[in-house]
Amino acid sequence: MSIQVAPVRTTATPQDLAAALTNLWPTVVGGAPTREAVTTLVTQSDLETGFWHNMWNWNVGNLAGKAHDYTMLHASDGNYRPYWAFASLADGAASYLKLMASRYGDALAAASSGDLAGFASALKAKGYYEEPESSYLAAMQSRYATIARALSASPSPQPSPAPFDWGRVALVAVGGVVLGGAAYLVTRAPQRPARGRRLRRAYA
Repeated sequence: MSIQVAPVRTTATPQDLAAALTNLWPTVVGGAPTREAVTTLVTQSDLETGFWHNMWNWNVGNLAGKAHDYTMLHASDGNYRPYWAFASLADGAASYLKLMASRYGDALAAASSGDLAGFASALKAKGYYEEPESSYLAAMQSRYATIARALSASPSPQPSPAPFDWGRVALVAVGGVVLGGAAYLVTRAPQRPARGRRLRRAYA
């Protein structure tokens, strides 16, 4: 059951989100993401959140609805609407990536090859955004090179290693030497108006 939480402005860097998506990809999607896939998804998040200056409650995809915990924001149409809310960047990125994999698989496949036109078309076909496809694609194209440069200027994000399981380590004594093979506070305070970038349809 979803609950309403207070709106909190949150922000991230391209490197932050790229690292989160890279770490989550093997579990949520399977395998390892291509550089193009990560760059495309980070670019879309940039577009949806105004370079993360207008991101609320770690909602990296600007997803709307009550399928998840939510916060109330003013959408671009002037109406007050619910937008998904998360406790951390990792939580927001995980739900965004899960939604992309489950509902927007064609878009994710296009992202993996760096096909921005295919990505924008597949999202439009499933109702992710409301503006004209040509406008959305142009905005993606204008941002992609900047995001790609930002990510290439830093070390490529690598998946975090799995926690070490000492229970699986065989200990062998050789010559007397042993060798070894978040909870968060939910508030129900009165909601103040806060600007959301645009209305999004989100799905469970």
